[in-house]
Amino acid sequence: MFGTVGPLGVAALRLSLAAALLLLVHRPALPRTRPDLGLVLAFGTAIAGMNLIYPALRHLPVGPATALQLLGPLTLALLTSRRATDLALACLAGLGIWLFHSPAGTHVPAAGVLLALASGASMAGYLLLSRRTGARSGDGAPLALALGWAAVLTLPFGAAESGTALFAPRALLTGAVVAVLSAALPYSLELAALRRLPPRTVGVLQSLEPASAGLAGTVVLSEHLAAA
Repeated sequence: MFGTVGPLGVAALRLSLAAALLLLVHRPALPRTRPDLGLVLAFGTAIAGMNLIYPALRHLPVGPATALQLLGPLTLALLTSRRATDLALACLAGLGIWLFHSPAGTHVPAAGVLLALASGASMAGYLLLSRRTGARSGDGAPLALALGWAAVLTLPFGAAESGTALFAPRALLTGAVVAVLSAALPYSLELAALRRLPPRTVGVLQSLEPASAGLAGTVVLSEHLAAA
């Protein structure tokens, strides 16, 4: 879809269609208190920030970009570790992420690195806010509202980048598939997981994402990683 609507267009479609789906499913009431409203806005802003990984992919291969992004939740795991086992697993995950770094002498565009790191910082915030959201509500209503706010933040940038191409039937159909598989479903599953697991554990488990991204980049995009 990058060639049709651009990275920002993909992010806008992904969040807007996922928000529409979850709003239809959960039919949430608007927040009634200032703390609830603040939590939804912060949660949605973190979700929008995580989507900076899409413009980062203009500059970086999928595996290294996702590895940089996962430094956010991994740092959260390290900072909140309370047992030697937690710390050891976080360090092991960090070693795995380090293996995705670019070979010595390879030019790594600073813009891509900064965007991926900003996405990672947003991801760490997302984990903490998702945990708080799950603790305050037993359903997905706050997530639906947060996705709606994230869509409000990203849609103007997507429309500015891609114009009317954003609303072409093919783009909307493909965007709907992306929205379900990469936003509505995983965000809902993460919210459910964070009701049962501490953010540091989820942060370590999410370190599997660069491995998945690296394999997908190899198979689908011919972005071949070194053997290590």
